[in-house]
Amino acid sequence: MFSFVNPDHERRAKALIAESHPGLMLSLSHEVDPAFREYERTVVTAFDAYVKPVVDNYLARLEGGLGEAGVTAPLQVMQSRGGLTVAPIARERPVRLFLSGPAAGVIGGRIAGASAGADDLITIDVGGTSADIALISRRKPMLRPEGLVAGYPIRVAMVDVNTIGAGGGSIAHLDVSGGLRVGPQSAGSDPGPACYGLGGTEATVTDASVVLGYLDPGFFAGGKLLATAAGDNTTRIWDAAMSASCHQQTSVRGVRMPCLAPWRCREVSPSQHHLLVHHQGQEKTLPRQLLRPSG
Repeated sequence: MFSFVNPDHERRAKALIAESHPGLMLSLSHEVDPAFREYERTVVTAFDAYVKPVVDNYLARLEGGLGEAGVTAPLQVMQSRGGLTVAPIARERPVRLFLSGPAAGVIGGRIAGASAGADDLITIDVGGTSADIALISRRKPMLRPEGLVAGYPIRVAMVDVNTIGAGGGSIAHLDVSGGLRVGPQSAGSDPGPACYGLGGTEATVTDASVVLGYLDPGFFAGGKLLATAAGDNTTRIWDAAMSASCHQQTSVRGVRMPCLAPWRCREVSPSQHHLLVHHQGQEKTLPRQLLRPSG
């Protein structure tokens, strides 16, 4: 319970396990999360131990492959808080890699924004089933001291990335009270959005972007995917009432950034920030009027 103060028992347990099971990977709570509150410390230590064999094997093989290919530079890995670490440290403490992919996108967005003279950004990574949103203020990504994975608190510093179920394939629908909902159901890649003309019959975020004129069928995928299917089929499925409702709830009302605790909630007006989109050209699914501040 108080290993963060006196880790002698954990160290002794490690020594005994090493004697009986040499080579077994271990995670000690006083090394992973040396802080009080035993539940949170136990959770993050358990996650670290759970992913350690997989991460260790993967990075070891990656390092070996790079060496065989003649790459002499040390392998560095992105961490949850947006910094880099060398592979040996990443293999020792893999829990610090959680959500490092979205964090890397935010760091890249900060660099891109700075090169364009933009200090305040909202970055958005639009995938097929979800969108990751983060705030950059004065060229500094917002951080949080812990995150959530499958509902469990992971006490590791992370870039403050908030995920919503609104990717390009997320299906829009009206609930029993008539309110617009997007996701978590998704059309996936097969059959995909209705505008692909591959058999999709439900309205998605991509379909809304076509109907509202945000996505150019002649430009998307080189004009080969939407040009013959983005007309009557999409308009029939995504009617004018739903598209207007979508516009009202996204572009007009502004954005409330979700948070883990009430005292961290904040209103963010898109008009005061540049919107920087990354991830496989999905920027064409977003309103053009949000791409730069209006003030």
